[in-house]
Amino acid sequence: MNLKLYRNMLDSLNEGIYFVDEDRKITFWNKGAELITGFPADEVVGTFCYDNFLNHVDAEGNRLCKDGCPLQATLLDQQERSDFVYLHHKKGHRVGVQVKTMPLYDEEKGFVGAIELFVPESRTFSSEWTNDELKTIAFTDALCEIPNRRYGELQLKKVRLEMEEGEAPYSLAIVDIDHFKLVNDTYGHDIGDEILRMIAKTMTGSIRSTDTAVRWGGEEFLLVLPGLDEEHLYPVLEKLRMLIENSRYRNGELEAGVTVSIGGATASPEISNEELFKIADTNLYRAKNGGRNQVVV
Repeated sequence: MNLKLYRNMLDSLNEGIYFVDEDRKITFWNKGAELITGFPADEVVGTFCYDNFLNHVDAEGNRLCKDGCPLQATLLDQQERSDFVYLHHKKGHRVGVQVKTMPLYDEEKGFVGAIELFVPESRTFSSEWTNDELKTIAFTDALCEIPNRRYGELQLKKVRLEMEEGEAPYSLAIVDIDHFKLVNDTYGHDIGDEILRMIAKTMTGSIRSTDTAVRWGGEEFLLVLPGLDEEHLYPVLEKLRMLIENSRYRNGELEAGVTVSIGGATASPEISNEELFKIADTNLYRAKNGGRNQVVV
């Protein structure tokens, strides 16, 4: 089952569904959640569930978002729960909802967050979702259908730990599309989206199975490259740059292509992941300032 089908299924369900990370930041909010609560996804994603905009209370009027929230309890002990609460609709009234919460694990079975499903009192839950299905949605970029930023952050933590435990170093690279605003202004955002997907497929088709290509945000991608040292980093990234330069989106008589600038860096025990990212970002800007369509490591 592909990601688009998952997303369409989630948005067609009776359930409101949302995901939170370990810090209770909301990372996904489906159409059902919008309809039940009145809060659109663009107002919710990136906020924290303890910001109390839903202002859950129980039948006795006890406020649950700070103390007694089933989702918070699942984050603490990683146990599934069912409960009945009253949420605060954006228009001001109360809505009674049945709630299910469950933990979310990554591919290494590490705990990374939790999921809440909820339906109004008069409805019933329409389907059961496996953790693998929900994990696919939680960690995949909907547009490009490659891992999203959250997954990339987890991979960086993983390769860092592996290096500290004595395994090989790793590298990362930031890939940024040159003049992407001009692409959108010239061809429109729909074509811009197609070009983003084209680049994502080129990246995933040219890296090793152990590597991870991530949609980091906007027109920026991140590569996590375990076991790749400084000596071998440049040729790998230069090959990718060349493949993207020679990729073309075609639709009828329209043909569009782009170039990318890439900044790379190799990890060492002396520098943190945050410092490593800053080095790669500095190299990216060197590539941009040097004329774009080039790799700097």
